[in-house]
Amino acid sequence: MKLSKAIPAGVTVVAVSKTQPPGKIVEAIDADFTHFGENRIEEVEQKWTRLPQTMRRKVTLHMIGHVQSRKAARVVKLCDWVDSVDSLKLAQKLDTRAAELHKKLSVLVQVSFSKERNKFGYQPSAQFERELLAIHKLENIALRGLMTIAPLVDDPRKARLTFQKLAQLRKYLSEKYPQLNLAHLSMGMTNDYQVALEEGATMVRIGRGIFGA
Repeated sequence: MKLSKAIPAGVTVVAVSKTQPPGKIVEAIDADFTHFGENRIEEVEQKWTRLPQTMRRKVTLHMIGHVQSRKAARVVKLCDWVDSVDSLKLAQKLDTRAAELHKKLSVLVQVSFSKERNKFGYQPSAQFERELLAIHKLENIALRGLMTIAPLVDDPRKARLTFQKLAQLRKYLSEKYPQLNLAHLSMGMTNDYQVALEEGATMVRIGRGIFGA
């Protein structure tokens, strides 16, 4: 169980294990994957609590799907990262729950460049910048960077513009607000991660490329 193409040193591979049974996850851990991503907290509860604690401690677990505020406590209890923070309200809920568990939760803020209103994520704006600064100040979560999802296209090169926009946004924010820690650019999935890497991705989310179709 391995990727067909090498990943540069310093890039984190998040093995997207949604829909995969515990046995496949164990195989991936044995193959030295250490970061895993799930879309739904219900699936995390069903699968990851069944793994031996010795194995679970080897893994950093990312929630990569949209998180409803009412499920924040369940997410914080079981996940180490939330890669899909898309509102200050959600960040504040996560912060409160992390405080109750005496836990520091790593987060990525999700950005959307789509004009479709049903897409999750912040649109770049002055309001986004204000909320990003407020998220940074929360005591029990650690802002680690930005995440985006490119549109599904037939040619991976068509996703390049989205990746370029996120890299440019990080550069702009880092120069304007040097106090922010935006070390990570999470972008790119099985179909387009090679293009994302060319545009500066530090974290890629790969499911089929590891587990198969």
